[in-house]
Amino acid sequence: MKPCEIHYLLGQASTAREQFPNGIHTFALYWITWEAYRTRMLAIATRLCGWSIDDAYCAIGAKGISNQSTYRGCFKKITGIELAEQRGMLGRVWKNLDDIEALRHRLIHGYRGANPILIGNAIDFLDIVLTNHERIFGKLTIVLEGQQIELGNVLAQRPATGRSIRIRRERQELIQCLQPKRQLSKLPDSDVIKRLQRVVEELDPSDLRN
Repeated sequence: MKPCEIHYLLGQASTAREQFPNGIHTFALYWITWEAYRTRMLAIATRLCGWSIDDAYCAIGAKGISNQSTYRGCFKKITGIELAEQRGMLGRVWKNLDDIEALRHRLIHGYRGANPILIGNAIDFLDIVLTNHERIFGKLTIVLEGQQIELGNVLAQRPATGRSIRIRRERQELIQCLQPKRQLSKLPDSDVIKRLQRVVEELDPSDLRN
């Protein structure tokens, strides 16, 4: 997602939090925003390591990162940084994000419910992390050919830290690094919309009552 889209998502989540501070749908909005943010963070980190931003999103999309553990592995392969082993605030935040992911699985997949207080605490935590993302993650330092580069604000429209870095690495090298299990294919939104509309139109209302 583009930075403006992630900001929009965060705004929607914040509005939902004001009305439903313990709502499962509020939690879902915050977790979607977090996943969008972490994808953006990996894409910018990949850019700082010498690949283009387009190649970064292509490879990340083909990898299909669906959980914290896989994400950490990809981040380490690209940057050499193990997020779970970072000292201070970042390490503590990451540990809590892993715990919240377990809550996400049981709610989103419908395994079982959760105490509203727990959901509310998770929402509060995600709000703080996403609102203060630059303070928490921005100081991560990536080493490129002996040069130390801070990750910075990955939601800036054009992150300043990546502007002066020459694109020097090929997409194939990145794909080999991440080892995606599938080829990236994208069905245009317009095609999906038409297909969904066709199914809805074909449904007989009487079928829904049986």
